Amino acid sequence: MATRPKKRRGEVGEPDATPVTEDVQPAFSSVGQDVDVEEVEGIGRVTAQKLREYGISTAKDLALASVKEIAEIIGSEDRAEQIVEAARKLIGLKSFVTALEVYQRRVTVKRISTGARSLDELLNGGVETGAVTEVAGEFGAGKCFTGDTKVALIHRGEVEVMSMEEAYRRYSYKYGKVPFDRGYLVKLPEDVEVLALEGGRIRGAAARYIYGEVVSRVVELALENGLTLRVTPNHPVLVVRGRGLIWVPAIGVRKGDVTISVDTRMFSSPPASIGVAHVARPLRVMSKRLLSGERDVYDLVVPHIHNFVSGDGLVLHNTQFCHQLAVMVQLPEERGGLSARAIYLDTENTFRPERVLQIAKFRGLDPHEALRNILYARAYSSDHQMMLINEAKKWIKEKNVRLIIIDSLISHFRAEYPGRENLAERQQKLNQHIAQLLRVADLYEVAVVVTNQVLAQPDVFFGNPLKPAGGNVVAHSATYRLWIRKSKENVRIARVFDSPYHPEREATFRIAEEGITD
Repeated sequence: MATRPKKRRGEVGEPDATPVTEDVQPAFSSVGQDVDVEEVEGIGRVTAQKLREYGISTAKDLALASVKEIAEIIGSEDRAEQIVEAARKLIGLKSFVTALEVYQRRVTVKRISTGARSLDELLNGGVETGAVTEVAGEFGAGKCFTGDTKVALIHRGEVEVMSMEEAYRRYSYKYGKVPFDRGYLVKLPEDVEVLALEGGRIRGAAARYIYGEVVSRVVELALENGLTLRVTPNHPVLVVRGRGLIWVPAIGVRKGDVTISVDTRMFSSPPASIGVAHVARPLRVMSKRLLSGERDVYDLVVPHIHNFVSGDGLVLHNTQFCHQLAVMVQLPEERGGLSARAIYLDTENTFRPERVLQIAKFRGLDPHEALRNILYARAYSSDHQMMLINEAKKWIKEKNVRLIIIDSLISHFRAEYPGRENLAERQQKLNQHIAQLLRVADLYEVAVVVTNQVLAQPDVFFGNPLKPAGGNVVAHSATYRLWIRKSKENVRIARVFDSPYHPEREATFRIAEEGITD
């Protein structure tokens, strides 16, 4: 006689329902789930090798592939149809299952904690395996520096140094401003750039907006060359720690710490790209104090890079979510992880191992072991990005991978297919990539997390003028969609804005030196 299973303690978001009985079979039988593709009827050694080159190495991979996809690999649609059907029979794939069977599979879904209780509650326990979670938001819209901070704007090759306050007023007079978070965004001309630090080099980067608001506290850092930097307490400041440079919240900077300044003579002839070691000089922090009282603060929105060189030569910060998850998945289940590894695909050179070291140390992991448990790859094009996902399949079982991160999803697609004339081709290819990610998530029971860029909507005059990129293709394909925006003093507000079962609600969390916290 079937027995009622006990409800697991701490399960979140599963409603009371008819109990799952022991005689119900899963959608896949236990036979052949991990059988090599060469064991499928009708596949020889040569065909198997062709399929493996495209990331189809098991009968399960083949069973859930489209006939058209297989036909393009082996060159025959009739034969592709035959071997796909043979693979489906081999693994016991059913055409229809009962909703009870679907529920049985749902209760075994694992979740990875984000490290913040409020964010976990928002996501009903954390980031879900077997699904694609999209994280969108303008991470560069920080409420950071007082108005006297200088900024060097490059417009058509000419550099103009002015205060943040002056730049904000000039462009708001010309273009107006729109409400955003607790302040206002002011649009910059399309061809305005700043110098920024990326991958150890200083290069030009597009600046899209200036943000302004009022805060009640700032940290004042006096530097040995006479410069004074006033910045909101939790905003990152670049300092030398050990043999490297790391971003530390301003409130955590100590007297005697060393930051760097870039030679401002570069402004007379901005470089295409130059190693930071050739143009940087150290600057010691002589004193630090916390100032109270309302002040206007400003920041530049520099997409993807999130820092800029000030008019005085200081490198000023402008994602943490992916770095944190790559560490959290390594923790044991009782601490919110899956005792597993992560794959990190970096499309914009935003991965920072120094950040992983900080987060891992705070979470009680060996920092260098944590780095060894993250399999990193830099994707240089959309084709390369899709190829890496196919290649990642063989590492999932072999290396116990339960999390795949793509930061960011759409960067290469937007760069390679610009303009409306290429939109249809871009969206078709992007659709193929997301279908590929959904299949990997479902087949291998891994969590797939992708970050997404945002677009400005110039016709929006009230509310948030930004929206996630990718249009309906991304909107209809991602399982869960999370929007993150900044609030006061490094507080973030997260909102689930699209989900099959999460209610649309918000949660707040902080980003500190130790990572994402409540």
